[in-house]
Amino acid sequence: MNSLSQRHHELRIAYLADKLRKIPHGFFSCISGINVVIITYDPQDRSVSNTHRKRYRTTSKRGIIWSTTINDYIAVKSEYDLLIKDWFARYTTPPRQISYPLKKRRKDLISFDFFKNSLPNQNKKENKHPIEYKGQIFRSKNEIIGCQVLEKYGYEFKTEILITDGNWIELYPDLTFYVPELEKVFVKEIDGAIDQVVYNDHSTSRTGYYLKMGFTEGKDLITVRIGDPNNVDAEQIDNLIRAAIESSIDDIII
Repeated sequence: MNSLSQRHHELRIAYLADKLRKIPHGFFSCISGINVVIITYDPQDRSVSNTHRKRYRTTSKRGIIWSTTINDYIAVKSEYDLLIKDWFARYTTPPRQISYPLKKRRKDLISFDFFKNSLPNQNKKENKHPIEYKGQIFRSKNEIIGCQVLEKYGYEFKTEILITDGNWIELYPDLTFYVPELEKVFVKEIDGAIDQVVYNDHSTSRTGYYLKMGFTEGKDLITVRIGDPNNVDAEQIDNLIRAAIESSIDDIII
């Protein structure tokens, strides 16, 4: 999460703080030569505290389950601590406390539940050169570069889910991804042959369908237009994602 804008940085800190309040805390230790996982906080069990801990062998059935949970906690806490340290290295005032769920000026077009329940690879159009990457199918290396930018931020993504107006419009975005600190789903289209008239016309027509459904380009819809398919600029894709996130932060009431 390097080089976030101040507003995005602040939201990410608030999101992680909220997440830390909702998940168990703990650490790993070795006691008398036995590896154990120790739980010091459990939002589902108020009897657990730093002085009244749960302890399980890491090889036991419960220990294996708790080990996964505490590893998740350690990862979240590590990112939170890093972002806090970076914040005070940059700014003199502390980040504001922001409550979740967020309040927004406009309703999001795609809910997280819809995104979570959507299946990837729903487009039935023939894929002449399918590329598999991390369990999902892509149509071009450009799309993989697009998802690698998202991976840098840790954002969950899916390829070609079905988005429809319930009538005749059916769209299959190259990538749909969720930004948890904004509680928002974005769609991204990567057009890698915009120099070709037919493809350019198709891209423009498809964008029109998104707009008809209420999407705002540059905010809900990110369109990456590439004239030379052999010269994909990951930095350009990154910048467009950052711009859409910044635009969407404007909709959040803090």
